[in-house]
Amino acid sequence: MTYLLAQFPLQIVVFPGETIPLHIFEPRYRDLIQDCEESEIPFGITPVIDGKTKEVGTSMQLVNIKKRYPDGRLDITVKGTHTYLIKRFHVISEQKIYAAAEVTDRQITGAADPTYELHIHTLMEELYSIMRIPKRKIPENFQLSTIAHKIGLSLEEEYQLLSMSNQIEQQTFIIDRLEKILPQIREMEEIRKRIEMNGHTRYIIPPKRN
Repeated sequence: MTYLLAQFPLQIVVFPGETIPLHIFEPRYRDLIQDCEESEIPFGITPVIDGKTKEVGTSMQLVNIKKRYPDGRLDITVKGTHTYLIKRFHVISEQKIYAAAEVTDRQITGAADPTYELHIHTLMEELYSIMRIPKRKIPENFQLSTIAHKIGLSLEEEYQLLSMSNQIEQQTFIIDRLEKILPQIREMEEIRKRIEMNGHTRYIIPPKRN
């Protein structure tokens, strides 16, 4: 089913389940957030990459307004619920000054593979360990919304991940990325250790005589 969804294009990728803060200052988006607050309507964050608005975005719900400034600016918190596909973009809607688009909701097919999920958890724990991140900060469940921004993806790669319509495809994408960056991080850690050893006594075991 196609429906009209208010738009807030930004140079970010937001994943379903992710909660983010926003600072609202433009009059059109202040109007949008007012409508969200009064009528509980959702809006879409559609990524803008290299100056181009993409086709897949994330539907957002207003969680709360954290601060109202005297000049009308707002600090808000919003949460992603699901993704959509833009059929037609309206620069200005007929009734409002903010943008809108005709969209259809996307369905993510297939169930996540528990084996892949365990593998991702293992790789993320290794990543956190190498980077000396305290274990208490390691999430219990590494959901897509939890790790997507933490594995060194470019904005285009994040959008590629968002656009995938199969959970196993998303999992294998993350595994592939982690398996590529972990050797690089290990190497950087070894270089760091060597730098720290500079000027200090090293215990070197001589080779055995034949």
